[in-house]
Amino acid sequence: MLAIFLIGEVRVGSFQRNDVSWKEPINLSHSLSSSIYPAVVTDRYGLVHVFWGEDLGGNPVDLDNPLEKSNSIMYIRWDGEVWSEPTDLFYNRSGGVFNFPYATVDQADTLHLVWQGYEGIFYSSARVQEADSVKAWRPARLVAHARGDGPRIYSDPIGGYHIVYAAWEDSKTGGHDGNIYYLNSTDGGVTWSEPVLLSNIPSNLDENAAHPTILMDDKGNLHVIWAEAAAPDWTGSRVQYARSIDGGQNWSFPLEMGHRDEGEKWASMPEIAILPSGELHLVWVCGREPHRCHRLSKDGGLTWSATNLEFGEMISLAGWDTLMIDGNGILYWILQLRYPSAIYYATWTGTNWSGLRVVNDGSLSNGHYMRAASHLGNQIDLVLVHQGEKEVWYLRGVTNANPALALPISNPIPTPTLIPAEIGAASTARETPGAELVFSNEPFGSLIVNNQNTMIFGGPLLVVGLLLLVIVAKFGIFRRQ
Repeated sequence: MLAIFLIGEVRVGSFQRNDVSWKEPINLSHSLSSSIYPAVVTDRYGLVHVFWGEDLGGNPVDLDNPLEKSNSIMYIRWDGEVWSEPTDLFYNRSGGVFNFPYATVDQADTLHLVWQGYEGIFYSSARVQEADSVKAWRPARLVAHARGDGPRIYSDPIGGYHIVYAAWEDSKTGGHDGNIYYLNSTDGGVTWSEPVLLSNIPSNLDENAAHPTILMDDKGNLHVIWAEAAAPDWTGSRVQYARSIDGGQNWSFPLEMGHRDEGEKWASMPEIAILPSGELHLVWVCGREPHRCHRLSKDGGLTWSATNLEFGEMISLAGWDTLMIDGNGILYWILQLRYPSAIYYATWTGTNWSGLRVVNDGSLSNGHYMRAASHLGNQIDLVLVHQGEKEVWYLRGVTNANPALALPISNPIPTPTLIPAEIGAASTARETPGAELVFSNEPFGSLIVNNQNTMIFGGPLLVVGLLLLVIVAKFGIFRRQ
């Protein structure tokens, strides 16, 4: 064991102090059934938005055999003082799977959400001020017929929206694919482009690409990373990278960033971050045991540093790691490692990674599926899953970055739904899960969510319309003078 333990800190290389004060963990899901795959995003109003997959109405978790199941997308938010009640935004009553949610907030204060279903990749959106209301969310839309390990969505500063996803198989035909695809929208998610192939795995190979991530740098270049794995162990064969310098219209050929050598087992679960300086950081699971590797680029992905093995002999794989940047531009790497088992974090010093420091070495020491965000400059918002209980937990950390003030939340201005009417209505509240998903054979937009409120409002609107026509005819409102 190469690590040296000093008062809860693991020193590996030089250490720069970027201490974080971590608050007591909070259980967000509080359910007997499985709660998994959380996602977190924040906005300029200081709101913290958390999503996860929930096995709504499912069997209680058996600690001896905890299943990871989910049929709904749950939502909860922090307003700076209290957490809202958990709500199921989208519920698949037909028994299909809904999981792997991921969200982004755009410059117009709109939340954009994607998730994986058995039928394919789904998308919806809502204003941040209204996101705790189910009715505020656009009808769920099927944007890709693909099954994989979860999509990612990114909203850029210039009004573009970008989705990357893994297509292990075609959800319409059941045929094997295995590749990574890219979609974009320039109208706020109303319409989406045709899928663009980013990887190059032949369909006849027993291989799959997985865990894609997409970001844009300050020059408008898009960067995508993913891993590729093969049978029989599926622990990863290589980590790949591609970029676009024209907003996603054209992409480079995949560049291999890491691979497993003979005698090694791991090359998987990559994550990427971009510092305010434009410096790119890529981390992934690598080596004979699940160690950690790191590379960086200072020229927008044209060239990369050599691969560095980080954190000595510390090992583990807890779903994935997470990277986030605070208001001072400090990059944090948060991950579950052992031994001893704990959630740790390290910071980028400008030349290397600092020593590991403990986030939690108690009940969440084996936490999985971590995601992190930052709000108000000096707040870290970390979500993860208690691996035994299958509950979603939240930890708030306070860094020594300069705090920022949250903008006051104005009264939300209702915006019309731009999704075509045939796609359907929003889902139900958690207490009365009455929506049912019905799918047709039509591509892209075949999701219809049956909601009794549709007919309730349809009748009165028709009556009002007829009355207006009568008034116009009687009084000649539009008659020429």
